[in-house]
Amino acid sequence: MGTVGTPEELLARMRRRVSEAREHITAITEGKTEGQELLHRYDDARALLSDGGELAKHVQQLHPSAAMRDAARAAAHELRAAELAVRLDADVFRALRTVETDDPVTRHYLDRTLRDLRRYGLAADQATRARVHDLQLRMLGLEQDFETAIRDDHREAAFPPPALAGLPADYLDARPPAEDGLVHLTMAYPDYLPVQRYCHDAGVRETMWRQFQQRGGPANATILRDLLTCRAELAGLLGYADYADLAASDKMIGTGAAIGTFLAEIEEATAAGAAADRERLLARKRADDPGATDLDPWDLTYLAEQVRAEDFGSDSRELRAYFAFDRVKAGIIDLLQTLFDVRFVAVPDVSVWHPDVETYDVSDAGGPIGRVHLDLHPRPDKYTHAAIFAMDSGKAGERLPECTLVGNFPQPGAAPALMLPSEVRTFLHEFGHVLHYLLAGRGEFAGLNGLSVEWDFVETPSQMLEEWLADAPTLAAFAVHHETGEPLPADEVDRMRAAAEFGRALDTRRQLFLATLSLGLHTSKLSPEQIEQAAAERMLPYPMPADVFSYVSFLHLSWYSALYYTYQWSLVIAKDLFTAFTTEGIRNPQVARRYRDRVLARGSSAPAADLVADFLGRPYNSAAYREWLS
Repeated sequence: MGTVGTPEELLARMRRRVSEAREHITAITEGKTEGQELLHRYDDARALLSDGGELAKHVQQLHPSAAMRDAARAAAHELRAAELAVRLDADVFRALRTVETDDPVTRHYLDRTLRDLRRYGLAADQATRARVHDLQLRMLGLEQDFETAIRDDHREAAFPPPALAGLPADYLDARPPAEDGLVHLTMAYPDYLPVQRYCHDAGVRETMWRQFQQRGGPANATILRDLLTCRAELAGLLGYADYADLAASDKMIGTGAAIGTFLAEIEEATAAGAAADRERLLARKRADDPGATDLDPWDLTYLAEQVRAEDFGSDSRELRAYFAFDRVKAGIIDLLQTLFDVRFVAVPDVSVWHPDVETYDVSDAGGPIGRVHLDLHPRPDKYTHAAIFAMDSGKAGERLPECTLVGNFPQPGAAPALMLPSEVRTFLHEFGHVLHYLLAGRGEFAGLNGLSVEWDFVETPSQMLEEWLADAPTLAAFAVHHETGEPLPADEVDRMRAAAEFGRALDTRRQLFLATLSLGLHTSKLSPEQIEQAAAERMLPYPMPADVFSYVSFLHLSWYSALYYTYQWSLVIAKDLFTAFTTEGIRNPQVARRYRDRVLARGSSAPAADLVADFLGRPYNSAAYREWLS
């Protein structure tokens, strides 16, 4: 696994990967291999270096030891340098161009590989390639710095207990006052999200909101400027108009300009709904504060919760009682097993990086599929979001895929850990990535795994899986009241579904704000502050405070760069994919099997649009997304 041991052992393992990869490359450049074997040699070298880089990132983001995290950072640089040397090696490129094949999967992998090498500058002169190499390494370091500044920002806020009125009793019981008489709260999701949703005191919500938005600052303000400068120079060297154009060139969307067009279309489609949502929230605010003339950023989640409870009879404080963490975890695993004909088996006594981590081997009727680790609760110096971290990409006949699902969910203790419905959705979403990665890990090429699909498709399987949380029979299997044992009533699910429709346009505009910010930072000559302010004025239903700029805590700017639009693009396809289930049965095993075989298990062995068309029997369209949005 490579995530435990000493820093010296970690570095030694990573350097062995580099050495083994160089052996494969030497065989290619010295003409010791040809044809299909040559391509497999390249695939093996790429996997050694790319998987090694992912494993180093895994250690850096999750390991509790600072020494291990430092060693992983150093290893990541060495692996990245070796990977860039391969990508910028003209002899490798020339050798790959000699490969001939009639097999469509091999042809797709070869064509994509050659395209990617051209995108790295192999058509340029040696001096340009050298500068590309240096810029890429510099960018890696800055991206690591940006993520680290957020992860290592341990700011807290403290409040007297009466100020936390409105928060659930179990939340307060788990956070008793300290010796100073105050309740100390961190910016971790289990602390932060309930405050924004339930706390009646707007001053408390504001304090927490401001602290949360400014994680990583002010260091990240400087880091991001340096990163944007490097990205712009790289794009120019490679002949692109800007970094958004470079980043989009191997995606489904194709160009940076197309991103802007796509976002503008959604902006227009949400305008009327967002205006209506805003007026309803402002009216609700005036019920408490008759003189209110505008919304504040820390109002939205709280007021939306009030409206959903009062207008739709759906109170997430009451719903939490049905979502005890342990039952949710077991229920999601059971859903995946039933729907996709796989089996999760807990593996005890695995040497892992933290006692909280659980390990499961996954199999199906054909045998083992892979392994997943679950690292699900917050702790200091751990990655602060939810994600899947790849560890080893699978390859038929050689190795099984391995990954980690990372979350920051409430941790069970003396009392059950009750989850927000939104946290349950996030949990299921990340399991969608796990399933995609593992099922696609038995192909002929490691480079065609489930996370190597076009980046604007990578969220689609996870977003599609979220749909089952609106299905009453699915929820009844695990959404059980932690005290009474009664399943979540079907009429409560109906109310929950109806309530979820309120605010959808505003929620989408929030995503458009982030996508517009992400794009603008990589296309505009304005300062990050000006770009964020312009995006906020255009997309958000409230004025942003002049002294708060949230880009410093926008973690996705590290690896998504200009591509945050992908969440909405993927959602368009996810909504269309789900129409097959709504037509033929949401728990129809034949439909699920067809989806598993034609989309998930094929990974990136063909263009994503082709996989979707094969499953649906037609090209995808946006009709289902637009209906959902309206």
